[in-house]
Amino acid sequence: MLESLGTDDIPTSTRISELFVKIITTSSYCLRAFFDSESIAILNMLSKSDGTVKFRVFDLIARISLSSPEAFHLCESSGFLEAITSELKSDDLLIKLNTIETLSKIIQNQVGYSFFEKAGVLQFLVDILSKDDDLDITLVLVKCDVLKFFGKLCEVEEIEFSEVEDKYKILRQVDAHLLSDNMDLKITSIHIIGVIGHKEQGLKLLFSSVSPNLLGDFMDLYHSSSGDVRLACLQTISCLFGVSERPTQEISDIAEQIYHQMGGNPTSIMSLVSNVKQGIDELRMCSYAILQKVALHPWGKTEMVNCKEFIDYIIDRSTESTHKGKEWRFAIIQTLYESPDAETLIAPNILERFRQYLHEGPFYVKSKIAVALDNA
Repeated sequence: MLESLGTDDIPTSTRISELFVKIITTSSYCLRAFFDSESIAILNMLSKSDGTVKFRVFDLIARISLSSPEAFHLCESSGFLEAITSELKSDDLLIKLNTIETLSKIIQNQVGYSFFEKAGVLQFLVDILSKDDDLDITLVLVKCDVLKFFGKLCEVEEIEFSEVEDKYKILRQVDAHLLSDNMDLKITSIHIIGVIGHKEQGLKLLFSSVSPNLLGDFMDLYHSSSGDVRLACLQTISCLFGVSERPTQEISDIAEQIYHQMGGNPTSIMSLVSNVKQGIDELRMCSYAILQKVALHPWGKTEMVNCKEFIDYIIDRSTESTHKGKEWRFAIIQTLYESPDAETLIAPNILERFRQYLHEGPFYVKSKIAVALDNA
């Protein structure tokens, strides 16, 4: 089975990998057998093959390492984790990118984080971000993947990202690349702000003295941008508003400050409504998503129900023809209507209109009665 990992037939090698993961994660005997001397010799031989087979082995090792502390220890003692990290120094762009992707799979718990920190991997990646040559396309591609790596690191529940930030100053690097003239780095940095800010601890960090300029620079970019950059900013704002279905007062206060920084003509709500009236689907869906996240907050409900234009527009079924748009409208009204404080914040007549809308469902179409006239 191990030797078959080197086959040219991708479906076969994929099934073998899946089978290994299944039997190893359900049997400690099979786990130990996988790491006996003969098996390691075969895996070492395969990892010295072409790049495709090498990373097939590395990917399998990464998945096995996550199955248990014992599995991680065996992956480490076998030397394969060190072999993976050593590929970071390769001059081959594809190998370096594949290595960063593999590392992102391994660092899914505290054990993986501790190994990479001890091995100097995290500092090595930060040093890559510190290189100042955004005209080098190879470096730009690697930097984008490194930024995504740290974004995934923020999502790991076991790891306190504030401690990572204290040591490695990740937000400072994100801010620097947010201001880059390179479009790929700029958009990747915008998305990473959304990934970090979508977690409660991440949003607090973004809004704290740890990163005094980052949110300000982001909002400045939002106001001055257009096209793909503005779309990325809207996607990130949606993440910042949607940290929790039941946000705490502290999180809601932070979201409200970001909302007011958005500005709008004449209000942020009306600007978002203006967006959903346009013909660009991605812009429309992003704006719907923000409206739904705004509806999670008490201040957001107040903003919405006090805006007659918004209420009239969101309930008028004739102003939305797309399937996805109808689903988003239903979700927004449902969020407003079903919130615990709805009866306190929303007028009875508006609540009744919402109730009727939800009762009819997202795709309701009013029946048209045909009247036949007898002219005889």
